[in-house]
Amino acid sequence: MHFLWRNSRVKLSGGVLFWREIGGNSNNVVFLHGSWHDSNQWLPVMERLSLHYHCFAPDLPGFSESEFSATHYSINQIVESLAEYIATLKLEKVYLVGHSLGGWIAASYALKYSEQVLGTILISPEGINLAAVKARWRFFRCLTQKPSFLCWALQLIYPFVRLLGAHKKLRKFYNLDKNHCFIPRERKFYLDLNGRKFKLSY
Repeated sequence: MHFLWRNSRVKLSGGVLFWREIGGNSNNVVFLHGSWHDSNQWLPVMERLSLHYHCFAPDLPGFSESEFSATHYSINQIVESLAEYIATLKLEKVYLVGHSLGGWIAASYALKYSEQVLGTILISPEGINLAAVKARWRFFRCLTQKPSFLCWALQLIYPFVRLLGAHKKLRKFYNLDKNHCFIPRERKFYLDLNGRKFKLSY
């Protein structure tokens, strides 16, 4: 038996939220994408699980096709948007699967609304007080500075790197920097986190 994909939108207090959905089982799984992704990240996984689970993958507020009307972006606000989304769909109990930023949100939601969570899977989550995680966040904040000195520097050395045969890796890195340092919501989120400690209380 195969299920059809459903793309939907719902008006929440923080703006319109877009999500993808597949499956018909009573076991509900909500997938939360990472910092540089949207709900498309989960499509292959959701398709495989659709025979046994009812899968939902929202674009987080402010990402891709979802809106975010507030002026300040915070994890607590996204957790409340997720709670409102789950309540609107009348999902009593859910499994949460989160990657990167989505893992931070999933863990924060599970801590606050533990009675509604059957289980969580956190894949390389952000928001934990580990040196490697904090270093990665500092690196991405560097990429979001505008204008990015890194963009200019990579353009400058690209012809020389091409001669050495390492231009493909450099091109991939340059595209990451160029593509994300000018996305307003992502840029503001990383700059808002400047100087903060990332820690979850268990």
